[in-house]
Amino acid sequence: MKKIKTILGFLMLGFLVRCGLFQPETGTGSITVYISSPEKANELAKADAQLSYVKCMVEKGSKSIYDNYLTHEGGSFSGKIDDLEPGDDYSITLYGKNNNYETIVYGYQRNVNVTSGKNTSVSITWLGTNLTYHSGSGTYFDPTSVVRGGTFTNNFEVQNTGGKSSGEFKLYVYLSVDDHLETSKDFKVGESTKYYLGAGSDEKITTTCTVPSNLATGRYYVFKWIDAENDVIETDETDNVWYSSINLLTVQINWNSYYEPNDEMDDAYGPLTSGQQHYAYIENSIDEDWYWIYIDEDNTSLTVDLDVPSTKDYDLKVYDADENQVGSSALAEGQDENIQISLSTGTYYIKVYGYQDAYSNSSSYKLKAQY
Repeated sequence: MKKIKTILGFLMLGFLVRCGLFQPETGTGSITVYISSPEKANELAKADAQLSYVKCMVEKGSKSIYDNYLTHEGGSFSGKIDDLEPGDDYSITLYGKNNNYETIVYGYQRNVNVTSGKNTSVSITWLGTNLTYHSGSGTYFDPTSVVRGGTFTNNFEVQNTGGKSSGEFKLYVYLSVDDHLETSKDFKVGESTKYYLGAGSDEKITTTCTVPSNLATGRYYVFKWIDAENDVIETDETDNVWYSSINLLTVQINWNSYYEPNDEMDDAYGPLTSGQQHYAYIENSIDEDWYWIYIDEDNTSLTVDLDVPSTKDYDLKVYDADENQVGSSALAEGQDENIQISLSTGTYYIKVYGYQDAYSNSSSYKLKAQY
């Protein structure tokens, strides 16, 4: 009997709805919006850009429902939006603004559900820009060895992991003798400016860097400092500096600046210190480098070693003071040259030159005279 009454009840309800004598309840709901950490906006903003207003925008799907400012009371911001149709496709976006109504932070909540006859409370946390190193991006610099006064190219991939696009920011490159950046003592060698980086995006920034001509030789950590002038308001200011503990830059003396001009016998550089390595370049197709030594005892053995760039063919000759050739070495491309001879007292000249116009102004040769 109960089953029959239930069926009859449903049939009657269906009849009343069909005839328009009964309408199911289709009430509206509401949303109350508040900021979970209102003080966070001031942490993200600069001292002269404190949070003053919060604009709230509510959309249902692609339709704009609400666009107004939240109420500011007792240091907090909140607001209630009434008469909303039930649904689970509401989106809420908050824009935190300073006294000039400029947006300094923002936050959002998607897929908010509104239930008939109920109020949905939504807590929103501020989001901001966060610029950091994009791990695994193949950051590198080239070349890895450079002479004092020379240049290298630094490639560094920056990522915005925040929820807000950045404005203009600068990337500085520093050289440091240790793994701790101290701008007061380390060497700034390059900078680049990036005008925009979208939320969630990354981009490679290429910077041409110039090594100081008076920098001590040795190996240096290459530091990259994102947003070096603190132009961008970020959610995390502690992840803007990056360096590699493995890939270090080698800085060498540009010996050519010491030796030149030494393109002729009369302008030879010397005397060379016995056993000392000397780095220099054959800078063009007609370049010759001359050096001199003095032998102060008869029957002195002289050994001259020339390490050449792997893809170049450089040759080596030794002359006495009367321009007579007393020794030579002329091996094939990429092979190091060597001369071993016995000499009497006097001045001698060593000539380094490229075979068939070979030269390189980026790869140095290494010369050593032992006597």
